[in-house]
Amino acid sequence: MHGPVLDAETTPGQTRRGEIDLIAESEGTFVFVEIPAKTTEQFGLSEELIPPEKRKHLMAASQKYLQTNDTTGPDWRIDVVAMELGPHCRVTRLDVVENAVEV
Repeated sequence: MHGPVLDAETTPGQTRRGEIDLIAESEGTFVFVEIPAKTTEQFGLSEELIPPEKRKHLMAASQKYLQTNDTTGPDWRIDVVAMELGPHCRVTRLDVVENAVEV
């Protein structure tokens, strides 16, 4: 994912059901980013913490942002930047999963 960040924790990306952590643009594609973080792999990887209901919320918030900002037509996707945090909240793992939520 390369390109400018358009918004972070954006109000326009919020709906009653959720929010978008980060909105960026990469080669003409809007990229809506979910950033789950956790401190241990005990209950699975952080990208696995996005249940079906949260995926629906991400879709709804992304579509709301596109409609609100009159950006019909451009390509878009939802990525996940998964973080594992160690002692003192230091990042021990950082993975980018493109198209993590099927649109």
